[in-house]
Amino acid sequence: MIGHSSTEIGLWRSIEERLAWTRALRHAGSTQRFEVDWINKSGEQRICQISAEVIQIEGEDHILALTNDITDSKRIEQALQANQVRLSEAQRIGRFGSWELDLANDSFVWSEEITRIFEATASQGTVSYAAFLRMLHPDDRATFNRAFRQTIAEGRTGEFTYRLQMPDGRIKHVHVRAETIVGADGKPLKSIGTTQDVTGLVQARAEIERLNAELEDRVRERTAELTSANKELESFAYSISHDLRAPLRGIDGFSHLLAEEYGERLDAQGRGYLERVRAAAQRMGNLIDDILELSRVTRHSMHRSQVDLSRLAMEILEEQAHSAPERAVEVAIAAECTAFGDPQLLRVMMQNLLENAWKYTGKVAAPSIAFGRETQGGEQVFFVRDNGVGFDMKYADRLFAPFQRLHKPEEFAGTGIGLATVARIVRRHGGRVWAESAVGQGTTLRFTLSGAKSSSPPAAQGLTGSHGSCAK
Repeated sequence: MIGHSSTEIGLWRSIEERLAWTRALRHAGSTQRFEVDWINKSGEQRICQISAEVIQIEGEDHILALTNDITDSKRIEQALQANQVRLSEAQRIGRFGSWELDLANDSFVWSEEITRIFEATASQGTVSYAAFLRMLHPDDRATFNRAFRQTIAEGRTGEFTYRLQMPDGRIKHVHVRAETIVGADGKPLKSIGTTQDVTGLVQARAEIERLNAELEDRVRERTAELTSANKELESFAYSISHDLRAPLRGIDGFSHLLAEEYGERLDAQGRGYLERVRAAAQRMGNLIDDILELSRVTRHSMHRSQVDLSRLAMEILEEQAHSAPERAVEVAIAAECTAFGDPQLLRVMMQNLLENAWKYTGKVAAPSIAFGRETQGGEQVFFVRDNGVGFDMKYADRLFAPFQRLHKPEEFAGTGIGLATVARIVRRHGGRVWAESAVGQGTTLRFTLSGAKSSSPPAAQGLTGSHGSCAK
């Protein structure tokens, strides 16, 4: 370096930067911590501070300088500033600020977000605890002051929610978390903490509570309407049961008397008309019974318990076998198929499903009926399967609607209410029901029930008698 200027050895990043320093040096006679960028031997740029004076040695001007490399501390300072910016942004976005209360000096210092939350105009270090209390809502001051001072006295952490009263009358809601810092002597030195503006959250919660209250009122109104409608439905059902049955009994009874007492005076065609009148009256009576059953299913109060569907299927099919001992039906019932539901409604459901299967296998040479369960998509699905007459799937959407029949009355008796009753019971148990069928290839009715239990069944139970046995 000896014999070369500082620019020749490449110390300065640029000649202009060195000229700026020398001008400042000549003008003031000295520089204190003048910041420059120097290049070291390896070519790395370093941030330096030069403190220098002009001195004379034997009448000639010389520069006496001390240079301090501040690169690392400068980078740390820049990183701290960047972190401070990010922290300020985070506090602004989260609408929370930090603060510190010096208990000895009774003064607050705080972050920028505290200024925005409190809309403060006073300088940091000049706001006392008493001045802060005056910003609180009058109804919250005593409660907060008592709890806050107790937290400090006990040297612990505390959380508080209170209201701020702005000069223009606006109310803000804030949530505070405070910690007490104690000295070596165990005495409190300061309280530090965070304050978050939760006005939006409190307002949203109040709106939710208001909407819930409105919803409860609507539910009560709707419940009252439904109660009234149910009472009207019960009255209507009573009317059907009594007012309509009486004339039907009269039609059937007088038709029967007419056939017995005056039958010989009627020709074959007249007697046929009379038989058709009686049959129509009896069908009307059955239809009334089915409508009443559908009404009871809709109005029935639910009392849930664990129900063994396998046992119900066994009992229902045994009843069918006793009523038609001449039929030989192969029956398969999976054991331990259980569900959580209303026992009375589930019996009605199973009875309609199995009686349907029994009826529609009546014209099959080797009838078979099966009840069991399977898993579809992780869901327990029950099924009733038969090899009866089946139906065309293009009419499947009519299957569970009241009074919809897919077969002629002269082929199979019925009113078209049974599967509509099944659908309502299944829906009341939070499930669904659907069918798969083909003409001449039988039908499978599947349904789900909320609360159905899955277990590995043991060997299937059996039905004894002329209708066959049960296999798993």
